Amino acid sequence: MGAQPSGWALFLTRKRGHNMDLMLFSQVDPLIWTNLLSQYGPLIGVVLFFIWRDWKREDKLSERINSLEDYQKETLAELVSQSTVALTHSADCMKWVGAVMSKVCDRCPELDGCPKPPENK
Repeated sequence: MGAQPSGWALFLTRKRGHNMDLMLFSQVDPLIWTNLLSQYGPLIGVVLFFIWRDWKREDKLSERINSLEDYQKETLAELVSQSTVALTHSADCMKWVGAVMSKVCDRCPELDGCPKPPENK
């Protein structure tokens, strides 16, 4: 066998059928991680803090959107049922007006035989 590479050993391979280059790290020296953390530790900490903060913000926003959607769904269902009742009552009133108008003439001012108007429910 040949000598093992030290430090970063980076091999580019082509995955057949996908035409996509994959980068495989065959060996990483633990000393490299220590050097990276000692040099860039505060920057890595700041980046991780912003990722965590934005993740929490997105989580709260998602909960708020879900609660608003639930509220809108409940409110709209109630409004639709109230609108249906109002439209039904309006249609009943229009039928009553049509019945009264068909019986009214210039010489017949009495409305004894006409039905009563529908009551509001």
